[in-house]
Amino acid sequence: MRGNKKTIFNSTILFVAVFLVFVPFISSNSAGCCLGSDCYTVVEGEVYYADTLQPAAGATVDVLCEDHTGVRRDSTEETETLGDGTYYVIFCNTECEEDDLVTVTATDKNGLTGENNGIPQDYGDINIALVNVPLVPEFGIFAGVITIISALGVFFIVRRK
Repeated sequence: MRGNKKTIFNSTILFVAVFLVFVPFISSNSAGCCLGSDCYTVVEGEVYYADTLQPAAGATVDVLCEDHTGVRRDSTEETETLGDGTYYVIFCNTECEEDDLVTVTATDKNGLTGENNGIPQDYGDINIALVNVPLVPEFGIFAGVITIISALGVFFIVRRK
């Protein structure tokens, strides 16, 4: 019986050691993606309304990172803007690195959308991409209102004659 306890104890120690070594590499989250410096890419910016320059608090932000080497390795993170319109996401360098193309798409609670691109640059121990996104009202609404006003104007002009 005594040999059995020792075998179980040794197996437990081995499992814990393997677990502690491999967990940082297994995690798909940003934390623990690599060891040491130069392991992360931060994409950050501000989402704001283009017409008023006011911050868009609570907007949904999708960040897509496309590999610059031609290898199919697109990574996506989603977050929400803070009260001041700022956002950030963290990628592992295995998912997004220097010179990759970052596309940020933001949508507010009213359906206004905006999109902008950026490229992460190396800042020593970390890569950073600053991508600000203006939310612009869709042209379709503006064009629709102009069309209706024009139609009413033509109707009254024709009716006068």
